[in-house]
Amino acid sequence: MSSHEKHQDEVDIDDQSISSTLDDDKVLQDIGYVPSFKREFSNLATISFAFSIMGLCSSIATTFNTPLLLGGPASVTWCWILGACMCFTLGSSIAEIVSAFPTCGGLYTASAQLCPLKHRAIVGWVVGWLNILGQIAGLSSTEFGLSNMIWAAVVVAKDGDFTVTPGMTVGLFAGLLVFHGILDYDATAHIS
Repeated sequence: MSSHEKHQDEVDIDDQSISSTLDDDKVLQDIGYVPSFKREFSNLATISFAFSIMGLCSSIATTFNTPLLLGGPASVTWCWILGACMCFTLGSSIAEIVSAFPTCGGLYTASAQLCPLKHRAIVGWVVGWLNILGQIAGLSSTEFGLSNMIWAAVVVAKDGDFTVTPGMTVGLFAGLLVFHGILDYDATAHIS
């Protein structure tokens, strides 16, 4: 394939993407929503963002110790199989609901559409607070797990001749929060 053909394929893909974006905006306007979401992430950036939110490395490593210590290898296996199935069903149902209303605040729009008019305000308030608390707890647990993993690597590298105090763990946790906060402060156009 020549470079001209490759360039033409890229242009076709971009045209399809723009066409799809315009179609989405038209659907949003039809349901009474003024589109304001900046679509600056590519497909690869969106998938990368989703995997980073899941915190795969820290989540997997930090959730093995409890079932392994309390129930053994069978416990780890069944916990992961059952947990994965439940997460998949939850994620699929949320994706189905939110994809019906492709807005910036899909969570709020979907909850507003799924409850009676007289309860929309309180449902929106509860959904908003549960979302922010979940975001804070999820971020904090991922960073705390990462700080424990870093200190564990230091202990292994020193052949066990290193003692980690709770203050060191909390200090590294706070440093990681600040560092990753600074990284995330940049505009989405630069991050993607």
